[in-house]
Amino acid sequence: MARDREVPVRWGILHVIDHTALHLGHIQITAQLWQGGQAIDAPRWFQRLK
Repeated sequence: MARDREVPVRWGILHVIDHTALHLGHIQITAQLWQGGQAIDAPRWFQRLK
């Protein structure tokens, strides 16, 4: 990828969100493997608002 290439701000923001989500998925899989393959029951986002 050329460094002097111009990209829209929209593309940049979406790329950051997508890349962050990818890393979050890696973290979640690593944590599950570390815990022996068992997922921890966590509250959903709307349950945290109460």
